[in-house]
Formats: sequence, C-alpha cells, structure tokens
Amino acid sequence: MNLRCTLPLLFTTIALVQADDKLDFKPAFEVGKTYHQQMEMTQDMPIPKAGKMHMVIGMDMDVAVEAGAEPGQTRVVVSYEAMRMKADMAGKQTMNYDSKDPATTKSPGSESFAQMVGAKITLTLDAHNLPVKIEGLDKLSKNPAAAQFLNEDAMKNMFGQMGLMSLPKQPVGKGESWEFSQAIPNPMMSLKVDGKYTYAADEVQEGNKIVKVVFDGKLAMAMNDDAIAKSVGDSAQATKAREAMKKMGMEITDGVMHGTIDFDPVLHFARKSEVTTSMTMKMKSPDNGEAMEMPMKQNTVIKLLKVEPTK
Repeated sequence: MNLRCTLPLLFTTIALVQADDKLDFKPAFEVGKTYHQQMEMTQDMPIPKAGKMHMVIGMDMDVAVEAGAEPGQTRVVVSYEAMRMKADMAGKQTMNYDSKDPATTKSPGSESFAQMVGAKITLTLDAHNLPVKIEGLDKLSKNPAAAQFLNEDAMKNMFGQMGLMSLPKQPVGKGESWEFSQAIPNPMMSLKVDGKYTYAADEVQEGNKIVKVVFDGKLAMAMNDDAIAKSVGDSAQATKAREAMKKMGMEITDGVMHGTIDFDPVLHFARKSEVTTSMTMKMKSPDNGEAMEMPMKQNTVIKLLKVEPTK
C-alpha cells in the first residue's frame, strides 16, 4: 500500500513573505524555470508466515512552469524522467528495476513502472494556484503503479496547497503552529490525517537561508465498501472478491507521522522534505477469520536537485 507520500509532499513550492516578523505561506511558481526533483520512498512491513517485505520506490521528476493562456493562469508540466523499484521478501529479491539500467528492464513486475517513464501531466492553475484543468492523468491513472499515488483529487490537493496539507489562515511567527484535519483521496479506503505544522527555526544550510517547518500527525484508515464495489465490478467472481475484502476488515491503528520541510525563502521552493509514517495494519484472514497485525514503517524523502531555465 502506498500512502500519499505521498502524504504531504510530491510538489512543495511555497513562497515565504515577511509580514511583521511573521511569514505568510503563499504559493509561487517562477515562469520559465524547471525544478528537478527526486523522490524516494522506503517501506518495511513484516507479513505473517511469509517474512519481512522491504520495498524502495524512487523517481526523478521535472516540473516546468509556463505562462497560462488566460491572464493570471500558470501551466505546470510534470515529467517523470526516471523510475526505480526494488523489493524483497524475507531477504529474497522479488523485483529490481531501474529505468536507467537496461539490464533490469525484464525484472518481473517492472512493466507498470517502465510505462511511467517519459509520461507528462499538465496542470493549468488559476491566480490562486488552484488547478482548473488537468491533462494526461487519464492515461497514467490506468497504470497500476501510478494509480497508487496519482489521481485527480490527490493532484488537486497537492497543487492547491503546494505540499502542505493545510496552509495557515494568517501569517505565522517562529515557534507558532497551525492545526489541520484532512481526508486523503484513496481508491480503496478512507484515509484521514489530523495534525499540525510548526514554524520551528531559521537555519543556514550550505550557505542558503532555510525556514524549517516540522510536521506531526495521526493517521486513521478504514475500508471503503463503495469504492471496493466499483473497483471489482458486478460479475459473480467480482462479488466473491468483494465479500472477501469486506471480511478482511482492514484498518490502521497507531498511525503516527512526523516530518520536516526545509524551505528556501529566496528560491521560493522546498529544498528537502521528509516524512516518516509508522502504523499497524490490522485485518482478518478471509479464509479462516484469523486476526493478523502487521506493523509498517514508511519514509519518504523529496529533494530539489537543481533549478534552471526551461530548455
């Protein structure tokens, strides 16, 4: 399961504006620039009677900013330049794919990830940086690998709030926090995060002034019966599968999230964001009703590699 890394952070471009010794978090894109980013998500989960599952997903993304067709609009073109996927079960490798390494192109299960390389999504944003049009998502959402973390609601949330799950309603001073509660779109289950952001500190990293924001939250999940019904269809086989999934009664308990975001207020972009999620997945075996608990830990890091004029 891939939570929205997903959770807070695929695109974090936030301008920080000084206002009476406080910062007003306002989205900003610089037209004519391309932001090269790299994401890596690591997930560990022990599977009862099978062993520990370890998975690493990586991707390189280019975010090119263009002027929109209408006054006040901006076009953002997101290109997926490279994909990586490694997985092992109980220490035995089950998948090893790197789009930059031809020797791995025949790795089992790599087809879905390979199809994402070179894919583009174009978003038209209004004057408030809210998406008014999304192009290219229909093709990617049919891809099993992409569907885990790319859908229209998730993309609108990420760009509408620029990576933060909730923008503060007023300027924030150092040491101050703002709380939020948000439902996260997911095709098979209802996900909700409650938490807060804190303007923690001003730092200097590699000669750059950085504003550090700390994130803490709690995660809750329950299966979405309506979504399950739509996903499996109406055939007799689908009905049987739907009933089996309902009997599993999957839920998340002890879901805790912690992360940091390093903003460069001059560049108007996050140089690094990192979120760690720990949780316990509970379910029942559809065969015998036996209860199972699987603690899971997921860590997602997004780095800004460089910014340059769009070629």
